[in-house]
Amino acid sequence: MWNKSAFALCLLLVLPCAVDAQSLPKTKGLTWALLATNAATGTVDVGCWNGCNAYNGDTPCTTALPILCIKKDGPGFPLPVPASVDNSDIYHQWAGGVVGTTQPTVPPKTLAAANALCAQEFGAGWRVAEFHDGWGWHFQAFGGVGDPNQNFWVHIDDQPGATCW
Repeated sequence: MWNKSAFALCLLLVLPCAVDAQSLPKTKGLTWALLATNAATGTVDVGCWNGCNAYNGDTPCTTALPILCIKKDGPGFPLPVPASVDNSDIYHQWAGGVVGTTQPTVPPKTLAAANALCAQEFGAGWRVAEFHDGWGWHFQAFGGVGDPNQNFWVHIDDQPGATCW
């Protein structure tokens, strides 16, 4: 004779459970790196590095890294492409903004909280930089990234499995 606990356990082992993928803990997020600087214009090229994974994330969400923030909307934005910036490569398009990085932080659980960190660090109108702020994979902008040897968190709006928030 089956007791209720044994029967319930048997059902759990035999019948698959429906799981909402959005409710599962995120294990990895997307990071980018500084690819190049142009001292004459004060611009940087940031993007996917060798090892970056825009589909499943590449860095454990428990890792403290800076967040790449951008301002590209509001009065005076988008900023025009500087004459000496090569904007001919679709994968390194001009973003029309200014970037900076926060202090290293374990990524917050929500995009709203990550955007709030950018606004707290740099001011109103700043948000987390997004994979498609250029065309995709990389972009150019005015600004800097703090430690040029350290990767930083970015957002990707069409790959929910590649963000920590």
